[in-house]
Amino acid sequence: STLEIAITMPIGIMCLLIFVKDTKIKPNLAFGLFCGIFSLVSVLGGALKYFFSLNVNWVVLACSALMFLYLFTVIKNNTLKLIYAFITLGSIFSSLRLYGYLLEANIDSSKNFVAVQSWGLLLRVLLTAILFLAFVLLLSKIRWLMSCQDLDKLWQLMWLVPFVFTASNFIMIPHDFYFFDMGRISEIYIIVTSVLLLMNLLFQFILYYIAKSLTEKAHLDKHAQMLSVQASQYETLKRHIEETSKLRHDFKHTARSALSLAQKGEHEALVKLLNDYGIEIENTDKKLIFTKNNALNALLSYYHEAALEQKIFCDWQINLLEVNTTPGMTATSFIPQQVRAAGLNIGKVLSEIIEDNFSKQ
Repeated sequence: STLEIAITMPIGIMCLLIFVKDTKIKPNLAFGLFCGIFSLVSVLGGALKYFFSLNVNWVVLACSALMFLYLFTVIKNNTLKLIYAFITLGSIFSSLRLYGYLLEANIDSSKNFVAVQSWGLLLRVLLTAILFLAFVLLLSKIRWLMSCQDLDKLWQLMWLVPFVFTASNFIMIPHDFYFFDMGRISEIYIIVTSVLLLMNLLFQFILYYIAKSLTEKAHLDKHAQMLSVQASQYETLKRHIEETSKLRHDFKHTARSALSLAQKGEHEALVKLLNDYGIEIENTDKKLIFTKNNALNALLSYYHEAALEQKIFCDWQINLLEVNTTPGMTATSFIPQQVRAAGLNIGKVLSEIIEDNFSKQ
């Protein structure tokens, strides 16, 4: 009876492995407390089931609620994702429970699920071990899926899908095993249980590839945006070269005109000529180089130009934590590493910082 309840403990362990970086306490302590608390809960639940012949499924459901409460307490900032992961794993484990009942019914149809399970429980232990091994192999992908920011708006509804699978499995629990001896019920039960499990797993794979496609699209959009910014910077530089060339050409004419006006003593006209020429120089005297990093320089130039078009005075001041050949923006620099670890793009992060400062103006 205790093992029948304890076999659900991998659900909590898997959730802790997924969100191990988000625990409010040290991971080792979180795992230790979990194993200690729910080993005791399993013993108590098994005793209640044995002495009072309780419906083991209700005992498991109560233990699962306590398990989720523990996870909710020790894991921070990921409530919706935790709900999704917990219900998804619960739905898969509930399918394994049905397979155990099915095997036990084929061995002895005079039992019901309140009776002691042996072979069915052994099958569930074996399937749980296989599932846990597959989970460990896919853990990096699962963690990536849970951290995917492109799905943030979907988590509020996403948990409903595994919840439907869990509810379906709960409804399919047979009260008496002789039910399987009726006609082709046993074969139909296997097919329905297997289809539900496969649909559940298929949905997880589809969700992963949707997230992957959205992320790739977001990366392509960011790349396209950066190319657009760099193209804009190219046009700005091209314009600046043309204006500088024109200024060089006009300088000779302006110098001759200024000399002529000075010789004639037309001082007011001379002052006006020099003022007009000074304004023309100021209009073309734009800062074009902000940093040695070409991508960052293009980004800063793009927003600098946008600010000037909106008649917003703009004077960049770049503060960096370290100085390298390309200040603070090399592959091994602190900030880019932190940005990559968070699954973000450095160009988008810098764009958002600049746009936030614009919005404050």
